[in-house]
Amino acid sequence: MATETNPIRKHWLRFSIVGLVAVLILVGIITGGMTNVWEWSNKYGTGLAAIAAVVTAVIAAGALQSTAKDSRDRSRPMILAEFRTAPNSDALELVIRNAGPSMARNLRVAFTPELPIENGRPHLASYYIRRQYADPIAVFGPGQHLENVWWQSVPKGDEHDYVNRHKLPKQTTIHLKYQDDSGREYSDTMPLNVEPHIARITVESSESIPGRMKTHNNHLGKLVEAVEALQPNETTT
Repeated sequence: MATETNPIRKHWLRFSIVGLVAVLILVGIITGGMTNVWEWSNKYGTGLAAIAAVVTAVIAAGALQSTAKDSRDRSRPMILAEFRTAPNSDALELVIRNAGPSMARNLRVAFTPELPIENGRPHLASYYIRRQYADPIAVFGPGQHLENVWWQSVPKGDEHDYVNRHKLPKQTTIHLKYQDDSGREYSDTMPLNVEPHIARITVESSESIPGRMKTHNNHLGKLVEAVEALQPNETTT
């Protein structure tokens, strides 16, 4: 969950409880030495009524503040970072998206560790991700998303050991900072790991589009082999 960088920290409930306890202590001290309840009521009733009114006002103000905060939280932008399998591919994309109902402004994205550079120059994927988030994004609307390829496995020695074709790390931490329409700032830190994605086992239906394409390719391959087998062998004289 993203956190606000300038929240209003008024612990109204704590203050209300303290106020009520203070009233009870005051009543106990006063009534402890009183034998005439009517005398005590006439003498201190007005003051206690004033204290009770103040405590009630504090509780009401706190309730209103809590309601306003809940409403603000429901309508605020919510920027998320995640890895997602690219459509019709086994590659993983880094996706930055706005899952909230309102627009985010001045979205800034940073990475820890910094994206790698080899021989003084970033790899192609690293270059474009750096370029994509080099400057703050002025407006990022509800449902909007940006993606860039992050991981594509290639074998490394052992058949179960893979490295990334795009030279980007398996683990990264995304730092997000942005504002809402009122200028209220939010920040969040999201650690990401490709391992849960590349270690998964999936089943692809032959009726799906990728499954049908794979079936057609297999049939075409067999057809080509059959046609080539029918052709007479060329001989040289």
